[in-house]
Amino acid sequence: SSVFMITPKTEVQAPDGGTGSITFRATDGVNILPQVSSFTLNFNSTIVSSNLILHVDAGLSSTIQDHSGNGNTVSKTSGVDFTTAGTGGVASYWSFDNIADYIDTNVQPTNSDFSYSAWFSFDSLTSYNKLICTQESTSQEWTSLNVSSSGYSQFVIDNDGDNTGGDAVKVTLTDTTTQMSSGTWYNMCATYNSTSGAMKLYLNGSQVATTTHSQTGTITGVEPIRIGGRSFSTNSAERWIGDIAVVLTYSKELSSTEVTQNWAAYKARYGL
Repeated sequence: SSVFMITPKTEVQAPDGGTGSITFRATDGVNILPQVSSFTLNFNSTIVSSNLILHVDAGLSSTIQDHSGNGNTVSKTSGVDFTTAGTGGVASYWSFDNIADYIDTNVQPTNSDFSYSAWFSFDSLTSYNKLICTQESTSQEWTSLNVSSSGYSQFVIDNDGDNTGGDAVKVTLTDTTTQMSSGTWYNMCATYNSTSGAMKLYLNGSQVATTTHSQTGTITGVEPIRIGGRSFSTNSAERWIGDIAVVLTYSKELSSTEVTQNWAAYKARYGL
């Protein structure tokens, strides 16, 4: 008839996420009850915080804002809708229907190294389908995280270091192994190393493509980050049609371990 209470720590974290269990069996030191009680614990890792520039997360607030602690300005057009819950237990997200829908920020990623990460699902695909984009108005230097018209993840850098214009130094890194499906949640991450020119693309925590950009160095002069569309442009062929829940940008090249850590921090929210 005795009642026992076990008080755990307020928060338990594991770097790679996952689940665990605790099993209880009662004994008076001589007799052991045959009944066993157990329950499962879900471990959630935290996101990488070092060099975090921008953190937009629909799961943290119904009001569009930056959660990085840097005080960045974030605003959405009236057509971007907030949804508190989705199918399959998915948490909150922002919906884009290609009618002048996008999220603007005042963040200009002019640091030499950078990384982009986004959690998303798409309803349909147009020509370019930009998740995250920075592009200066004369198209001479720009970066973007896209889904191709056929459903493959893409990372684009046009690093026109000599400012001559055109696409002579444009590199489009495309994953050719995993074709994504509409109505399904994914995480895409892209990283850039300005010293080596290394461009890497990850899907759901795993590296799927890599290449080297011939024009190394800092990408400057770009417009601030736009989510769900092309910077400075209202071209409907380049806007997002679907949902975006989380966007993270960094002023460093995330390591593969850090990419996996961010993936683990959110994957349970999407049933992955």
